[in-house]
Amino acid sequence: MSKNFKEMQFRPNIAEHDLQTKLRHIQKFLTKQLQVRIVVKMVGRENKHRDLALVILDKIEAGTKDLGRMDPNRRLDGNNFFTTISPYKAKEPPKPVCGSDPQFKEFIKNAPPLPPSENKPKDILIQNLPDDNC
Repeated sequence: MSKNFKEMQFRPNIAEHDLQTKLRHIQKFLTKQLQVRIVVKMVGRENKHRDLALVILDKIEAGTKDLGRMDPNRRLDGNNFFTTISPYKAKEPPKPVCGSDPQFKEFIKNAPPLPPSENKPKDILIQNLPDDNC
């Protein structure tokens, strides 16, 4: 598996508290922009109750719908259900405020005066601002 991919394994008879704990881990991975592969393993008599695995997948999808999108194709391979959850694209970080930004220069001109110990003319402050690359 690549570094931007995590896997979480479940069983159909998982307790609710354990499911919530694993769900929190999945949410943490999605906030770090990692894809999560979900595996629900069934053994023995559990194979006759495959609807329980689908219930687990529905609960996971409901708990992560605001952080990522679950693949609608839930594959059954042998005794295991597989699916993936892909995180939504991260929002771009805000653009840094540069010295060449006219709104920032206007803000500095209209700023209240500095305390007496640090009182410098505002023109000097504006001249000392970086230009393009902050």
